[in-house]
Amino acid sequence: MNNYSKLAFNPLRERLLEYLMLESDNAVLQRSHQQLARELATTREVISRLLKKLETEGIVALGKQEIRILKKST
Repeated sequence: MNNYSKLAFNPLRERLLEYLMLESDNAVLQRSHQQLARELATTREVISRLLKKLETEGIVALGKQEIRILKKST
């Protein structure tokens, strides 16, 4: 099951990280989770889960309609 979830979520995670890097202005992106979901063709819940995981990993910091990139992921 764990391998399946990795297979299912890694591509979107990578797309999200790439999008954050490309669209951010000085490591800050002014978007809501809903806006990100629409732009990446997924649901807000999935984006929120991924962003929370990235925050836990210390890659981003979440604020109200703001995502601050703390470090680039490897």
